[in-house]
Amino acid sequence: MEIAGDALTGKALAERLTRAAGRPISYSRLPTTLLSQDDVVGKLAALVDDGRLAGNADLDALRAEFPFLLRFDRWLAGPGAGLLDEALRPTDAGTRSGRSVRCSHDPV
Repeated sequence: MEIAGDALTGKALAERLTRAAGRPISYSRLPTTLLSQDDVVGKLAALVDDGRLAGNADLDALRAEFPFLLRFDRWLAGPGAGLLDEALRPTDAGTRSGRSVRCSHDPV
């Protein structure tokens, strides 16, 4: 059974993270030369490019059966808010927590 709450491209993820964070979050795709060197990484990048990280899940059917599934925006406003805040919080050294909140590029 496939389960997902949303299907977004890398660019759409960055836009939603930007809104939730209140500051710009960028998305840049790995270089094509690197993606062509590894089939798995190349296929994963294609999923992000197409917004198919949800796989082949039928989102409408899943939402009907599991109405508690959250779209990414609602997750960011609810359960994910603290995680995003923690990832963006400066550490004692004055830098970000070390977690990357960068996304990669949407080819369009």
